[in-house]
Amino acid sequence: MLDISYGKTIKEQNTHTLYRQYRQTDPDSTLYTQNNQDNKDWIITANLNYRLQTNKKGKLAVDVDYVHADKNNQMPISYFRNENTVPDQIYQQLTDETTNSYTTKIEYEHTFTPMNKLKAGVESYLLENYNNFQYGSIFNNEIINDTQLSNCFDTKEYYIAPYATYTRIWNPQFISIVGIRTEVLYQHGIQHATGEHVNRHEFAPVPTFTLAYTPNKSHQLVYALTTKKLTPSLPQLNPFRYYISPTVYIQQDPYTKAPLIWIQSLQYTLKRHYVFSLNYITGEGINSFRMPVEGGYTRIITRTFGRVHLLNAIANWNNSFWNDRIYLNASLQGTFNRSYGHFQEYNVDVSNFSYNASLDWQVQLSQRYGWKLDGNIKYRSKKVLAQEHSDDWYTVSLGLTKQFKNGISAYINGNNLINKDHSRSFLETETYNFYSWSKTYFRSVSIGVSIPFGRKKVSGAGKHTNSSSSLAKDRLKAE
Repeated sequence: MLDISYGKTIKEQNTHTLYRQYRQTDPDSTLYTQNNQDNKDWIITANLNYRLQTNKKGKLAVDVDYVHADKNNQMPISYFRNENTVPDQIYQQLTDETTNSYTTKIEYEHTFTPMNKLKAGVESYLLENYNNFQYGSIFNNEIINDTQLSNCFDTKEYYIAPYATYTRIWNPQFISIVGIRTEVLYQHGIQHATGEHVNRHEFAPVPTFTLAYTPNKSHQLVYALTTKKLTPSLPQLNPFRYYISPTVYIQQDPYTKAPLIWIQSLQYTLKRHYVFSLNYITGEGINSFRMPVEGGYTRIITRTFGRVHLLNAIANWNNSFWNDRIYLNASLQGTFNRSYGHFQEYNVDVSNFSYNASLDWQVQLSQRYGWKLDGNIKYRSKKVLAQEHSDDWYTVSLGLTKQFKNGISAYINGNNLINKDHSRSFLETETYNFYSWSKTYFRSVSIGVSIPFGRKKVSGAGKHTNSSSSLAKDRLKAE
């Protein structure tokens, strides 16, 4: 399969940020920022998938995937000090980012008996990322590039993970799954502006364990224990100073420890329409901290700080009505967060309860003419995190789809038609104060047309596509 997509995003954001020097009560600077983004994205995905029935008991699966992403971001930024009508400083940020990933997955499944199955395989990928960032001031409508603030960071990430899972069906009601995965990761980066080389090695055994009890068709209970390594994203390996205002910059530590977290989940399904989940997540905490430094500057850095405990409860309901012409899905999620520890002069001691609620729907307006209307409502409550507090947020979106013959379809989506366009985040401690208020116009309209090519037989490849590139794509999303 071959997928090609192009996207263009235009976003305007106005931000009011107040900065104070370390241990000072008077403001260092009050900035009113106009941030206009113009992003263009090209993404190409190619998948080659092969399936072989080796014998009556064995199956072989081979997946080879390639993903190419080309992103260009143009961001003019104007800074106004103390509400001046004329901007004190105008900057232009240009980002050119190209990513290529090559992924291979080989898996063999052997059925000893209908009650015992073993899967074993290896998954690997190579992720290449080129990020060229230019930062300059605008003078007489021309950009004067500042080499002290611009940088080019070239990275490669190598990943390989042999794994095995064993499934035992004890009886029609009770199933157990035991798995082990050994992840080996190597990251290499070159900072061309400074000549620095970054090399990271990660090794982690990742065990999994699942128990499923299904007494009948109306009830199912599943317990799962999994582990996960929180590997830093590729931009977090860049040691270069990245200024987001005249007095604030991001400078990461590329050798920050990658935390290992443990996840336990218990899920109960009632008549396929009601799903209740209880999840407990614990591990070493990692967060972005704002560090006051010499000269009145503020440095933002991502570091581990101690321990995090999360207790998450989810209630989900879904159903269809009127011969499946109306579909509804409602979800309510509550999270209790307990974070504690320290990083340099910061003492983290946070306990907080927050919740999210959402409602999704799809209505078939005309089965004869292929019209569908879908949408969603989302709400997020206030949050207290390790490094900042944030306000609540809500949004409403709608979409209209038209189905034609031969699988052709067209759609128009109105994203965030109703939303809370301003947000606030803040933190007040004995040694440091941070406060940010921003207003963003999230409303957007997307229009698309889907035209499938080829014989209908090859559509079966759809269930295999991206089967091995999911890991690399997850890494790209983290960027």
